[in-house]
Amino acid sequence: MVAVTEELERARAAAAAVNDPELPMLTLHDLGILRRVRVEEDGTVSVWITPTYSGCPALAEMRADVAR
Repeated sequence: MVAVTEELERARAAAAAVNDPELPMLTLHDLGILRRVRVEEDGTVSVWITPTYSGCPALAEMRADVAR
């Protein structure tokens, strides 16, 4: 269980540190759009983000940055 918790903490920290492509001085955490991070049973990491407004043109880039 400790390994899963450590993996979740690393995944959450990595996702939270992703910079907004339009406002690079702010992270997804700063903007409050990082909603959930979960480590699946198979080790896959799932991340949920909610853009600041619907139709956000940077959403695709944010998704790609989180995946990287």
